[in-house]
Amino acid sequence: MVLSGTAFAVQSVLAKAAYHRGADVPQVLATRFVVASVVAWAMLGWLSRRRATRSLRLPRRQLLGLAGLGALFVTSALFGYLALERLPVGTTSLLIFLYPALVAIWAHWLFGDRLTRSRAVALGLALLGCALIVDPVAVLDARSGLSLAGVGLALGSALSNSWYATLSAPLSRGIPGLTATAYSLPVTAVCFVVYLIVQGDGLRGVSPTGWVLCVLLGVVAGGAIFTFLAGVARIGASHAAVAATSEPAATVALGILLLGEPLSLLTFAGACSILTAIFILARGMAPAPRRDVAPR
Repeated sequence: MVLSGTAFAVQSVLAKAAYHRGADVPQVLATRFVVASVVAWAMLGWLSRRRATRSLRLPRRQLLGLAGLGALFVTSALFGYLALERLPVGTTSLLIFLYPALVAIWAHWLFGDRLTRSRAVALGLALLGCALIVDPVAVLDARSGLSLAGVGLALGSALSNSWYATLSAPLSRGIPGLTATAYSLPVTAVCFVVYLIVQGDGLRGVSPTGWVLCVLLGVVAGGAIFTFLAGVARIGASHAAVAATSEPAATVALGILLLGEPLSLLTFAGACSILTAIFILARGMAPAPRRDVAPR
């Protein structure tokens, strides 16, 4: 699970590096999801030949549900990668990781899940962490260089991701996680390919190194999903959710080490607050043999 979280963190760093080498958001996202779709189907085909998964045929209703999830994930990925253009990778990852707290709210309102004291504390800590990372003083200071548009996009990605996570369970119930991922990813890929064509830049303006980074991003995305699913199968959902906190922590660390991004005291305090909130929420989960997960 730590390996999976680190792989997801590496994606943000690769995307940032690709931006610096001429790639834009449509080019990065189209390449990421096309390559990740190929990787997911390759893994699923390999498991199918080894008879390690059930039949790949699904009823039409389930196919439509998975297609809907793939379309919904477009907004989460688009907002997240647009935020990466405007914010440090660590700040973006930490703001997006508000989504577990939002999921607790939607589960309470939509499905009647009890909002326990621990969940309420976690929600408060997550909101506090968000405020510390954004830094209200920096918001009011025009010289701070903080992109309010980037903050809004990252929070929009968190909101979209929370709806994806909330709806993924009923829409993919009874379907192995890798199968659900393999069917939903191509829908996301098609949406971003269309976006790339309509946007007009096509394949122009990207250096060869930039394209290598985009393809590597897709391969890492497929590998991250595979290792996450393997981890869930081995240690269960609740322990996997705790271990998944390695993603924002690794993103912050990689941003500092590889991209030279600064880490202020407020950002560090906000990171600790959000990670504590995620840990509290994860500890409150009931153990389950399998959890449907979303590609990030």
